[in-house]
Amino acid sequence: MIRLDPASLALWRGRPAGGALVLGLTALPLPAQLAFARPSPGAAFGAGGLLAQHPADAPRIAHDPLTGAARGLLVEPEATNLVARSDELADPYWSASNLTVTAGGGGQGPDGTALDRLTSAGSGAAIQRSIPGVTLGAPHAVSAFLRRDGHRYAGFWGFGNHNSGVGFDLVSGAAQINGNWLAAGTEPVSAAIIRIWAVLEPSGSTVVNLGFMTGTGGGKAVGAGAVLDAGGFQVEPGSAPTSPIATTGTAATRAADAPGLTGIAGSYDVTVTPAEGAPLVLAGQSVGEGWWPALPPGMDVIAGLRLDPV
Repeated sequence: MIRLDPASLALWRGRPAGGALVLGLTALPLPAQLAFARPSPGAAFGAGGLLAQHPADAPRIAHDPLTGAARGLLVEPEATNLVARSDELADPYWSASNLTVTAGGGGQGPDGTALDRLTSAGSGAAIQRSIPGVTLGAPHAVSAFLRRDGHRYAGFWGFGNHNSGVGFDLVSGAAQINGNWLAAGTEPVSAAIIRIWAVLEPSGSTVVNLGFMTGTGGGKAVGAGAVLDAGGFQVEPGSAPTSPIATTGTAATRAADAPGLTGIAGSYDVTVTPAEGAPLVLAGQSVGEGWWPALPPGMDVIAGLRLDPV
């Protein structure tokens, strides 16, 4: 007869021996107790501050682009960028109103390549496009990257949700909702680059505009010669922006990240440590092969898990 000591028996049953199992998720490779899949590429900021593409089934460790500090494992739901040319703003796919667009004529973007440059010819300068796939009355998140060293103010408008839309101060990071939009904000990427975003339920149109403003209040009487360097344009169904999804001719979908515990079974109190905010405690969870905690919306970067047997 083969006899197992208590520690070996616990591991054979898929339970951590001698107390809690603590899994750190801020570096690769992931712990052996965690499997991972995602059947499409995905983007995340690396330790050097640049946005990088990760191949299918490769986990993404998100880093703070300002400090380079590792934040944790990025776990996002499926998302689709409905914009077919996210970084090709000079392409005929986009209509240019009272401005010119120079492909690659701007400063460095979040991935280290040059952004396109928008040069105003006068009031109302913007690029615009009717976005196929937009559903009227359903929430959509709109986002883009812009340089902070050109014209100070930019905005989104359109979709039938008031012509003043949302205004952004690219220097201070302030965002102001002027029409029927639901939320707005900014995410500084570096001293020179910022991501702007806003959420709305399109009411009467599928046309979106990105253009120059005189301030965050929605005015558009900008003089000729002002410049904005932009890229990474994204319109996605949902109530919050997700990581950038690059497109080069058609809408693109990033599959959901699918982490799951492996080789562990039993009942546990599980503590989830997010990159920001208070830990989430899930008591009495029945853990089996492939299990992953149900997380609230917005908790998409996980720094660690702790499993306490019960």
